[in-house]
Amino acid sequence: MIAFAVIVALSASRLWLLPMHFSPDPNEGWNAFQALRATGAGLLYPPADALTGNNYPPLSFLLIGAIGRLMGDQIIAGRLVALGSVVGIAGLIARVVRRFGGGRGQATGGALLFLLLNATLLRQYLALDDPQWLGQLLMTAALPLLIPARAGEAPSARRVAGAALLMIAGGLVKQNLVAWPVAVTLWLALHHRRALGVWLASAAVAGGAALIACRMAYGPTFVLDTLGMARDYSVARMVWRSVGAVAVMVPLTWWAWPLARLRKNDERIDLILIAVLVAVPLGIVQRSGAGVDINAHFEAFIALSIAAPLVVVRPRRERRIGAVFLVALAIAGALLEAKEVSQLPGRRAAWDAMGQRIAAIPGPVACEVQALCYWAGKEFELDFFLYSQRALKAGQAPLLDRVLEKRRWAGVMIGPDSARNAAERGRDPVVSRVARAMRPIFIDSDGRRLMVPR
Repeated sequence: MIAFAVIVALSASRLWLLPMHFSPDPNEGWNAFQALRATGAGLLYPPADALTGNNYPPLSFLLIGAIGRLMGDQIIAGRLVALGSVVGIAGLIARVVRRFGGGRGQATGGALLFLLLNATLLRQYLALDDPQWLGQLLMTAALPLLIPARAGEAPSARRVAGAALLMIAGGLVKQNLVAWPVAVTLWLALHHRRALGVWLASAAVAGGAALIACRMAYGPTFVLDTLGMARDYSVARMVWRSVGAVAVMVPLTWWAWPLARLRKNDERIDLILIAVLVAVPLGIVQRSGAGVDINAHFEAFIALSIAAPLVVVRPRRERRIGAVFLVALAIAGALLEAKEVSQLPGRRAAWDAMGQRIAAIPGPVACEVQALCYWAGKEFELDFFLYSQRALKAGQAPLLDRVLEKRRWAGVMIGPDSARNAAERGRDPVVSRVARAMRPIFIDSDGRRLMVPR
């Protein structure tokens, strides 16, 4: 199929990275270290005042940790799981569209729209070692189980309970996946009150059992780390970081909104409409948090990828506008792909040079880009982001000050900085302390700095 071939071509540089010891994202190494800890290489949920931390639930780390041990590389294992999750979600979108009575063309269109979004706007998370897509896969898998085969039918108690278990499992991967559970709760409250009781009871029992099991396995720090994380919020950050996603969501929402006229004859459609109404603003609000990325909008784009192809009858003008939008999205993706391909050799050379320098330093090294330390054979010494958020809230960083004063680390790798994050970096308590205590001995062409004690 031509459309699928175009999407693969737009994703070529991301797919090429699958087996490579090069990471375009600072979170990959962090996730790899957590997966190692989940399988016995340390505390998965360290004390709140530790230099490292973990604000995610454990399920993805247990799964990827086990796969990574078999493969010998946690990052590559995580990439494969993430890519498989995206493909799985595309298949589930097609299945949900068919569940609503959509034809094969509509189902394929929804899946292709979702994959096109992954190749363009969401491309930084495509085949990336990050648990977000795995959590979304579990959440989305609940939809065809929950949605009745025909309008006017109520979902059976067994299917409702199964959907609740899948969504609880998704929450055990990422705790911020709340749009679909909220949408399902509101939909059942509107149309299926008896099923709502089963839904709430199943979620309460499964969720309660999961919390008790995690508390028993990881101690009280599990709750403190996952639910009590300090994070800086900013309205300005929310606005400028949401602009790109909103620019794509607006035409998709406009394209899907004629569904509202069909809801009178099919109450199932309300589930998708409610999901859009919940997920779109929720993702925008989540972008106000420091460290929150485009993944905050994943639930909205899944809902829109289901909703858009369900509207079959459209005026010719709307069809033309939709075609122009999709072509513009593909062109933007092609430009991004060309840019990444042209930059890749230089970025890879800079990465390798820094990795070799880190590996050559005798003793522990703390890396802000954790994948560099992971592949250099170093340990997880410092969680730059989580520790800086705690230090900002507390107004002090006593443990880090003591470590730097005693010169426990032979080196620290920080950066790269950029004009986009210059203001936040300027008040980062970790970066500023490292800069005062250490001096740079190597700066790669991407701006990452390798520091040693003064």
